[in-house]
Amino acid sequence: MVLCGKHQRYVTPEEAGPHIGDAYTFIGLERTSKLVLAWHLGKRDGEKILRNSWRKFATAPSRFDVSTDALQPYETMIDMCLYDRANHSQVVKLFAKRDEYRESYRPPRFGCVQKTTVTGWLDLERASTSHVERNNGTLRQWCKRLGRLTYAFSRKW
Repeated sequence: MVLCGKHQRYVTPEEAGPHIGDAYTFIGLERTSKLVLAWHLGKRDGEKILRNSWRKFATAPSRFDVSTDALQPYETMIDMCLYDRANHSQVVKLFAKRDEYRESYRPPRFGCVQKTTVTGWLDLERASTSHVERNNGTLRQWCKRLGRLTYAFSRKW
């Protein structure tokens, strides 16, 4: 997530626009070589951003596997843009419940991983979002504008 101008919670209705507030980087990563095939920057709440990011993969010459988290628009956009080319799986990490009355920056305890096939035929053993999550962590480490919970957030698109 990139913050442009200010945090989303401080954006007034008069300032609201596509380039103010929270923005997300959508990254398409090849599993074996870790090559970034495509990326897109924009708001996560709209279908327009997802449609633009998934269309970049529409030129793939053969069928490929896509693993995403459980964000609902992913399922719709992959079905709409890549229905004939992509095998889609969802990887959801489930965590133990945390005491709601304690505020802490410690992450909750990891529970288990739930994998489901959305479309196509694929081996769920290979379904993983770990590679792209590691890439996101590396980006946040080396580019402080992409960091979270920091003063160094980006003020420019």
